[in-house]
Amino acid sequence: MLPSVSFRYIPEFCRAWIAQPCFLFALAIALHFTHLRAEDGFAAKVGAAEARLDEGRSTLDETLLVSAKQMFERCIRESAGNSRCYYDLGRADSYLVDVMERHKDKQGALRALDSAIENTQRFDRPQR
Repeated sequence: MLPSVSFRYIPEFCRAWIAQPCFLFALAIALHFTHLRAEDGFAAKVGAAEARLDEGRSTLDETLLVSAKQMFERCIRESAGNSRCYYDLGRADSYLVDVMERHKDKQGALRALDSAIENTQRFDRPQR
């Protein structure tokens, strides 16, 4: 059994030296776990969009691909420095090129191809 600790023998000014670092340490831990939860939520959104993109790629389903594209555009708005979102947006556009070509929509295919190239180049360049 551990002995109980009594603070009544510790002078008042020493109690502040003990309490303040403990409080700051607890605050730092709380902020760290809050940040981790936010990253987990972001990763879950990107994971769901990538799953939708892969399903749309295999079936060439325009609805799924457009939905994934919109999710990646939202990802870029929420975290502009995340180059992964630009890469996945470029992938979505490149798959939409195939869909447009299948529908014999040459203008739409060209727009999607230009967008795919532009977004992939943004992935390649570091964001500032």
